[in-house]
Amino acid sequence: MAKIIFTDRPVTPPPIIYCDASYLLDLYQANSRVRLSSYKFAGRATDGHGFYLWGRLHAVRFVVSMLALEEVYNAVLFSEIRLEASRRSLSGWKQLRATDAAAFAALLSRGRTSVQSFHRFFGGLGAELITVGRAVLSSDSFPASRISKYARVLLDKFELDGMDAYHIALARFCGVPCAATTDSDWERVPTIDVVTAA
Repeated sequence: MAKIIFTDRPVTPPPIIYCDASYLLDLYQANSRVRLSSYKFAGRATDGHGFYLWGRLHAVRFVVSMLALEEVYNAVLFSEIRLEASRRSLSGWKQLRATDAAAFAALLSRGRTSVQSFHRFFGGLGAELITVGRAVLSSDSFPASRISKYARVLLDKFELDGMDAYHIALARFCGVPCAATTDSDWERVPTIDVVTAA
């Protein structure tokens, strides 16, 4: 496993890079007037964006899965709601909705605006959306089943978060040898190269 830092400019860049949700959030923060209330990593975002621009100039293909996009949309939609719930010492968004429906609705509306902003940003990013095949012969031959089995191996062997294990398994299943992420746990997995903040 190779590790590339966002500020590095390797002589031979990886030909294709899977973008994890954390990296997409960095790119968005570096390019957006909308700031996620709970986002604190402006320097990391700038470095990640610089690497992205450099990679695009060097014909690196950046790819994204629906799984990563779903994580980003959720983070963007609920960012201010989670912050407000925490500020009020509530257990989460459901308790905020139950105790102050008007505040919840207002924050949710702002979150939806932020999701639309991210969606426009992503549309202009030029990253490719990767998907897996849809032909199903048996439950064992379905790509999601094989991806899930590999994710379980990664989860157990490298003590990863379940979502991270699935991202890595999906990237590897689709033939992508490198991932951009700010999650240091990915560095423990020898089957994927990592581009990261530090």
